[in-house]
Amino acid sequence: MPHNNRSADHERGNAFLLIMLGIALFAALIFTVSQGTQEGTGNMTRRQAEIAAADILDYAQRLERGAQHLQARRISENNISFENDFVAGYSNANCSISRCKIFDADGGAVAWKAPPVGANDGSDWVFTGANYVKGLGAVADQTDAELLAILPNVTRTLCAMLNEKLGIDGIPQENADSATTKYQGSFATTPKLIEEGSGTALDGVRSACFEGDTSPAAGTYHFYHVLLQRP
Repeated sequence: MPHNNRSADHERGNAFLLIMLGIALFAALIFTVSQGTQEGTGNMTRRQAEIAAADILDYAQRLERGAQHLQARRISENNISFENDFVAGYSNANCSISRCKIFDADGGAVAWKAPPVGANDGSDWVFTGANYVKGLGAVADQTDAELLAILPNVTRTLCAMLNEKLGIDGIPQENADSATTKYQGSFATTPKLIEEGSGTALDGVRSACFEGDTSPAAGTYHFYHVLLQRP
């Protein structure tokens, strides 16, 4: 009888361990599905947003340094090319050699990098010369287009985190239209203005995330970074 009792206790112990293991595996599965759902819908956690924001800001700085490196080598702003092997539409007829290309080892030496997973709706970075930032530049009320990098359609959580890291309160709503025309060597003669409608949060700001209003639409969020300021 003592032997049978020990056997029964052993079996009950094994059953208990199996039940606990099953519960742990089920919890892990639920967590994985939850995380995947968050990433798929853009509902980033604060920690995910912190990591993505740091990555985006670092890349924006690298792009700016690449553009400045080309200018330091006396490459005209009109000759700068964003041609790459991943996104079409950036060929610049003014640039026929590798040393004027941002994404070439002999040029700006910047590696193409896709946005972090879950950062936005999957849109690629846009490089454009079709906008200007209000109050930016040495000349008062200048309206010359800047060379910008834009990451469109980021999540609201990420937009807020980007601005937090940049020292910008909240998410300014940009009241004018902004353009995403791909840069091919020429700047818009009548560029779109980037400014906050009822405030000055974006005035003279080289890097920020804003909510759209009309084009892009309200409820969408977009990050920009000035690569080259004009004049």
